[in-house]
Amino acid sequence: MIETEKTQEEGLLAKANAGDTDAQLMLAIVYENRGEDAKAFEWTKKSAEKGNQYAQCKLGTMYAEGIGTRPNDRQALSWYLKAADQGLPDAMFFAASAYQYGMGVKENKDAAVKWYMAAAEAGHVEAQCAVASFYHAGEVLEENPDEAFKWYKKAAEQGHADAQLGLGELYADGRGVEANAKEAVAWFLKAAEQGNAAAQESLAWMYQEGRGVRKNAKKAYQWYLMAAEQGEPEAQVALGHMYVEGRGVAKDTAKAIEWYEKAARQGSEDGKVCLAMQYILTEDPKAHKKAFQLCMPLAKGGSSLAMCALGIMYADGVGVPQSDKLARKYFQQAIDAGNPDAAAMLAEFEAALGKA
Repeated sequence: MIETEKTQEEGLLAKANAGDTDAQLMLAIVYENRGEDAKAFEWTKKSAEKGNQYAQCKLGTMYAEGIGTRPNDRQALSWYLKAADQGLPDAMFFAASAYQYGMGVKENKDAAVKWYMAAAEAGHVEAQCAVASFYHAGEVLEENPDEAFKWYKKAAEQGHADAQLGLGELYADGRGVEANAKEAVAWFLKAAEQGNAAAQESLAWMYQEGRGVRKNAKKAYQWYLMAAEQGEPEAQVALGHMYVEGRGVAKDTAKAIEWYEKAARQGSEDGKVCLAMQYILTEDPKAHKKAFQLCMPLAKGGSSLAMCALGIMYADGVGVPQSDKLARKYFQQAIDAGNPDAAAMLAEFEAALGKA
């Protein structure tokens, strides 16, 4: 430690020992930065007990994360509430989260909403986004697109990526605001450029469909790729489609299978069915068996895509014994489940039988 830093620390220590709560908190931060968590906890607690709201909030976090002490969610919430009662937005947000997820207290939706709203009204950007998402989804609060738009906009204008995504979705769907695809694209882009995977996927779709922007398969591919590399299963499936069809990128079945597999491993039904369809198209009996193993559980679970795939497999005898009866059964099940392509598949199947 150089002499100036030593002198500064000695000065802080003197003020802290004299009861200066700000000095106590600053000294705690010095110790924490140096890895001396026990001392950091000690001085944070002294400051908090004398009413310093920032120390109270910090002490809550130290209890929550077990810094310099054993983790204790009840103590964490207790200190967050002390700071929240003094009007500290961060503490309000942390208290709200504790009530929402039942950390140190029984889950309490009303208490969570109370503190999220208080924090949001105090300008806390994370709380503003949380309140907006509650109004958007209609789960924690009754659905209210107008309120969702209001709170998303406040947070989005402060650069919050999730809020920018939510605002884009409202513009795209015309909920809480007049539909405006160009505005949707603009907000998706802001969030996407911050690395928000869901926004990257939404932006890719806008380029793919030409909504609010000129159709551009290459840009769609680029944004889908960014989202897919972050693990977004829907983007991984979309990327697989682009490789299959050669849109925005050269056709490459092996790459398509690779992305479908990644989506399938995350539990994506679309990924599993698309992977199965690629297996069906091969000449490999082992791949055909894998296709059946992928589709049967999904069909039993109600997936109309899997039902269509099984219809194709039974119609052509791929991976299963050929059966007109079972092919009809699965195509009809897919129709009943609302699949938009199943009726045409069944008609094509019946027409082929008529020519045989």
